[in-house]
Amino acid sequence: MEKARLSSFTDVEHAVRNGSALLWLAWNGEKIKAAAVTELGIANGEKFCTIVACGGHERAQWLPLLAGLEAYGRREGCAAMRIYGRRGWRKLLPEYRTTRVLLEKELMPRSVRSRVSGNPGAAVRSSGFPLTRE
Repeated sequence: MEKARLSSFTDVEHAVRNGSALLWLAWNGEKIKAAAVTELGIANGEKFCTIVACGGHERAQWLPLLAGLEAYGRREGCAAMRIYGRRGWRKLLPEYRTTRVLLEKELMPRSVRSRVSGNPGAAVRSSGFPLTRE
């Protein structure tokens, strides 16, 4: 999740705690093998179920459970299932296709970014337009 820089643990935790996202656990009766978080959203008039975080151990035991998340999305009236993740998921899920590409250009060195992100209330100014993080 944070390795891909698509979201932060704190943001995902907040979404689960306030009910705007669901936490799914793969449990073998003794211990948790994996966890996933889904969010429902609308884009261009269509509803989507998006896996925003997923990970665990012994993947062969829990990856087939993805079908249950897909069934949930269907029951909720979603047009498609989406996954935000690293490239490696493409090999594991051949029935999924790449529909978008995330392009990224670093604008600030990581050492500076970590200092700036440590102050979420800080205003950022660019070309005279004030922007604040939400």
